[in-house]
Amino acid sequence: MGIEMQTWKQFEETVAQSIRDNSVIFLRRAANEIANHDDRGDKAFDHETGTIVTVLTQMSLELAVASFLVKHDGLESILVKPERFTDDQIREKWLDNELRTKTFEEYRQLLEAKHLGIYSVFEDINQQFQQSRNKIMHLHFRFEEGDLYDLKFESTFMLIHIITQFIFEDDYNHSDNIASLLSPDLFKKLVRFPPYQYYVKKLAEDYSRVVLRCPICECVAFSDVQRKCFACTYEDPALRLLDCPKCSERSVTYDHLNLDINKKLAGKCLKCGSMHEVFKCTSCDCPTVGVAPYLHCAFCAEDAQEQKA
Repeated sequence: MGIEMQTWKQFEETVAQSIRDNSVIFLRRAANEIANHDDRGDKAFDHETGTIVTVLTQMSLELAVASFLVKHDGLESILVKPERFTDDQIREKWLDNELRTKTFEEYRQLLEAKHLGIYSVFEDINQQFQQSRNKIMHLHFRFEEGDLYDLKFESTFMLIHIITQFIFEDDYNHSDNIASLLSPDLFKKLVRFPPYQYYVKKLAEDYSRVVLRCPICECVAFSDVQRKCFACTYEDPALRLLDCPKCSERSVTYDHLNLDINKKLAGKCLKCGSMHEVFKCTSCDCPTVGVAPYLHCAFCAEDAQEQKA
C-alpha cells in the first residue's frame, strides 16, 4: 500500500516505526563504541570516544522519544506549527524530508506533562548528556577527565535502561528485547563492561537485602527483593529462592514449576555458586535444600529430633 493511500493512523504508525528504526541504528553504533573501549587499567574514554558516544547516545534517545510521542500523542505532537498544513501536505513533506520537528527540550516538556512516569526515569541522568551533546554539535566541548570516566557507565546505562524503554515499553521481556537489537557478543560485552558492572551493583544494593549473581547474564547485580537484574534487566517476579547450606543466604534458585513432577532437582546458589539438590519435604511438602534420603526441611527435622528426645 502506498503511503499516500494509508489512513492517517496507519501513516502515523509508519512514521513512528521509521523514527524508531533510526534510533536503533544510533543505539547499535553507540554500543559498539562502548564495547570496543579498552578498559584495562580502568581507563577513561579518550576525547574522541567520549564525543562520539555522547552524540550517538543522545541522538538515539531523541529519536526514541520522538517515536514514542508519535505513537502515543500523534505525529503533530512533534511537529513545528502543524496547524499550518493539511494531512496530505504533512504526508507530502514527510516523503520529501521537509517536516520540521520540535526540539528535544520541547519533547521533554511534553513527556513531563503527559507521561510523567516514564519521564522521571531518565530526567536526572539525561540532563548532562543533553548539555554535552548541544555543545559538541554547535561549538566545542572539552571533557573533564572525570566526565570521560563517568561517561563509561552513564552511556551504557542510558542505552540499556532508558532508550530501550522508549523503544519497547515492555518491562516483562525487556532483557530479551534489548538482546534482539544487538548481537549476543555485543550484548554480553555491554552488560559486562567493568565500569557498568560496578555502577549497577551499587544500584542493586539500594534495592536488595543481598545482591546476587544474575542467572542470565551472570553479573552481580540481581536483587533478591525485586527479583530483577540491574545489569541486563532480566526480571522474574515468580523466581523462588531457598536457603543455601553453604553460605547461609537465601539465594538458591531452582526450577520450581517442575518440582512437583520430579523427586529432586538441581539448584544453584546465586551468591556462592554452590550446587545443591532441591526436593519437597515429605512431612510438610515445602521445597527445601538437602541431600537425599534426608527428605525433611529444617523445621520438620527439628520437630522430629524434639519428638525423639
